Amino acid sequence: MALSSIVGPAILKRIGFKKCLILGSFGHFAFVLCSILPAWRNEYKHDGNFKDISAFEKVMTSDTFTRAIMILAAILNGFGATILWVAQGEYINRCSNEEGKGFFFGFFWSIHQASQIFGCLLSSFMFANHINKTLFALTMSCLCLIGTLMFLFIKTPFIHSTRLAEMHLNQEEDYYTVDGKS
Repeated sequence: MALSSIVGPAILKRIGFKKCLILGSFGHFAFVLCSILPAWRNEYKHDGNFKDISAFEKVMTSDTFTRAIMILAAILNGFGATILWVAQGEYINRCSNEEGKGFFFGFFWSIHQASQIFGCLLSSFMFANHINKTLFALTMSCLCLIGTLMFLFIKTPFIHSTRLAEMHLNQEEDYYTVDGKS
């Protein structure tokens, strides 16, 4: 994530925030989807059927393959998280004026933190009802995919002419303060 944070703003500028939100959330989806492999492998070991599986299943459930896929998915997730955070910040910034930014960023942050609570409650409910880990990973993957697909319907924020003038003035101020002169 640290390395990709250098190129995150450039990617946002090149492809736009809507595509960045989709691309970034896809990284999360891929990581959660790949967590099915370790869960599946764990179920094979506990069922005692680990020796009676096909060559394809042996590769798919091997330690080396599972670790390699999880590492690649984690790298993709880190890259996607950078793009996602840059894009969401830019989107919220465009949707609000100076007086409302604190509210909108706070509202976003409260929803983000509430997802931790609901995710833990859902996992507690599923594991309390003895749902296997593969089904749990599949359920979480479907929820991630739904969240990713929701970004397809996000609208470009409408910028009022006063907000546009305000953004233009702020850019000029930033330009003049680069060399230390205000």
